[in-house]
Amino acid sequence: MKKALASIAIILFSVSSISLPANASGNDIIPSAVVVDTEKVPHKEFQPQLLDNQQNTLKAAAVGPHWVADSSCDEGYFSDNVLSYSASYTDSTKSTRKQIDRIYARLTVYNEKAFAASGTDDQSNSSYAGATASVHFNPWEDGESYGTHKFEHAGYQSWYPETYGD
Repeated sequence: MKKALASIAIILFSVSSISLPANASGNDIIPSAVVVDTEKVPHKEFQPQLLDNQQNTLKAAAVGPHWVADSSCDEGYFSDNVLSYSASYTDSTKSTRKQIDRIYARLTVYNEKAFAASGTDDQSNSSYAGATASVHFNPWEDGESYGTHKFEHAGYQSWYPETYGD
C-alpha cells in the first residue's frame, strides 16, 4: 500500500512540474480566429490581426484591412431611411477601400418593437455591402434598426459585429 501511495505521489509531482508554453513558439499569443461583438451601438471599427503569428506584423499592419460596421435609422416626417452597411478599407484613415473575401450586411427594421422590414447584401471579393429600407412611420412612432455584419478574409481574424440604430 505504501509503495502504491509513493508511486502516485511521484507521478502527481512529475505531472504538476511540467510546464507547457502558451503556443508552439513559446512566447506569442495566437489571436482568436473569430471575434464577435454584440454591444448595442450604431458604429464600430475593427483592425483584424493576422492568424499566422510567424509573419512580420509590421508588414501586416501596412497592408492589413480596417473594417467598419454601421447602422442608422434617420427618422423623417412619415418616412425613415434605414441603412446598415459593412465596409473594408486599407487602414484607419478610410481613404482607400480594400477588397476582402466576404463582406456581408443584414438589416432588420422594427416599428414600435414590431417587425417592419429587412434586407441583406452578401458580397464576395468586395469592399462594401449595404442593406437599405425605406419604411413609413408616423412621427410619434419609434423606429429601430439592427445590423448583422460579417467580415472574412483569408489569413486574418473574422469579425461578426452587430450594430443598432435608433
